[in-house]
Amino acid sequence: MNTIILASLLVLLVSLTEIHGEFIKMCYYSAWAAYRDGDQALKPEDVDAHHCTHLALAYGTIDASGKRVKFPDVFEDMHLPERMNSLRDHNEDLNMVLSVGGWMMDSEAWSNMLVLGIPYYGRSFRLQNPNMTMPGAPALGPGSDGGEGIPVNKICHLIRGGVQEQYIPEQKVPYFVMGDEWVGFDNLRSVREKAMLVASNHLGGVALWTLDQDDHRGVCGEKWSITFEVIHGLGRAEYVDYVAAKQESLRTLINHKIVHTSKEIGYYSDVQNSTMAARKEAELEQLQNDLATLQDQQQKQWMQVQRSATLGGKAIPPLDQPSWKL
Repeated sequence: MNTIILASLLVLLVSLTEIHGEFIKMCYYSAWAAYRDGDQALKPEDVDAHHCTHLALAYGTIDASGKRVKFPDVFEDMHLPERMNSLRDHNEDLNMVLSVGGWMMDSEAWSNMLVLGIPYYGRSFRLQNPNMTMPGAPALGPGSDGGEGIPVNKICHLIRGGVQEQYIPEQKVPYFVMGDEWVGFDNLRSVREKAMLVASNHLGGVALWTLDQDDHRGVCGEKWSITFEVIHGLGRAEYVDYVAAKQESLRTLINHKIVHTSKEIGYYSDVQNSTMAARKEAELEQLQNDLATLQDQQQKQWMQVQRSATLGGKAIPPLDQPSWKL
């Protein structure tokens, strides 16, 4: 199940391996995510393994022969493949993917094999005339992002600070204008509508570029706000499945620690080390208390999730309110 798939951004054709849930959720993790933005960097260990059915490491390269895929040196130095693969300890159904830049599989596809790309960034353009700001207005070229894109976790601060979002009804996407700069981007509502489009047209799933550009620390509000809107947009069952898998994973983690600590108690008792045995017994009691507390919290959360699903799931973000508020 540890599959390697050649993939490219925006519209992907992927091999439909066994996946948990109805839709493919191809999450991209960029190699530079681990060290850019200082405290806002996203380490592989901080990725939620249950957000995705496939986790793609961007990018691999092709060697001089054109026949072999290889890892860039930075991947090897940071042990990124091994660290990403450890996420399968939390979700054994997670498929690991190496994305090879510039490659696309050349074939036709049925609709249920199409994966729609959802960008976690905006694009800026320098307006030719700052007084002409409507969609399609003449532009001189890229804006302050230099064509690289502005992560959503940066855009959310601008919106919270009072920058006004505008909306293009035909495309169901927002934009904003600051001085002579025009920025098109995806917000909570637009990614939700794209995911709903995938569900209603029975497409294969979504490709999310890239995880580190989401508000993964919850600085502007809910953690992983964009990713969760995508999951909600794919249907009530997708979010219910996510919560169920996440809860089971957390219980399993503590139960493994309980089993391991119990074995340690047996060992120290056999060698008559009463001090260490007593220490481990205290650890075991704490773990059992932690498990009981977790189970109580999860039961309450599960009741809320089921109640929300019965009522139609989480409401779509409104048009008449800022996507992120102070």
